[in-house]
Amino acid sequence: MLKSAQSRRWEAEYEQADAHIYLLRRGSDAATIQLQDGTIRVDAGGGRQGKFSQFLEEAKHSLVADMVKIGTSPDPLRASEG
Repeated sequence: MLKSAQSRRWEAEYEQADAHIYLLRRGSDAATIQLQDGTIRVDAGGGRQGKFSQFLEEAKHSLVADMVKIGTSPDPLRASEG
């Protein structure tokens, strides 16, 4: 997801290593990304939340493609929860 955001000129900073929190900035926009209990949480506020949903979708598709390349299949029940 970070790779997708960075390709769109969002800058990532690793804010709190112990809490797995990233801060993304692009101009005056900002968002926090946190990995918590195996779940990615995004707080982008306002109309920016949809942008990050797109980044997560792209990351999910990239991960599935990588799994297919190495011959591993994703758990279809977990993949559809998105």
